[in-house]
Amino acid sequence: MVVGSQQQPENPLYWLKKPMEYVKITAQMAVGLILLKMLGTRFIFGEAFGWEPSDLARAFDQHGVLAMVSRGLAYSAGIELAFMLFTPGPDEAIEPVIIGIAAAILMLVSGDISLRSGLAVAVLGAAMGGLFYLRGATTEKPKFFW
Repeated sequence: MVVGSQQQPENPLYWLKKPMEYVKITAQMAVGLILLKMLGTRFIFGEAFGWEPSDLARAFDQHGVLAMVSRGLAYSAGIELAFMLFTPGPDEAIEPVIIGIAAAILMLVSGDISLRSGLAVAVLGAAMGGLFYLRGATTEKPKFFW
């Protein structure tokens, strides 16, 4: 970190950032694989062939597809937020909060739709839009190849 013309030494514990990044990626891939397994099992046994569902499919059949995806996103956001604790600044917090808001919106939409849940979705959508704007204002613009 540079303050004025002096360079501050980085905390020696930040060597954990790189190994924890591998742990984060592995955990998120595990969540993705479990979610893919659950959705695939539900599709194969429930939608495609109409076979008698297995115990695993029956256990998750009570949850809608959007609810399952929202839980996967919520776990992913939690993993991202935990990883943020191993980084020097709070700049990594915007992405997982956006993912968490998306998970909350999907959870609300997957349940019973009411005026209250519709209003909550609108407020969360506005918050998500604000976070996207904040992310765009605080990060470097992506460089596209075209």
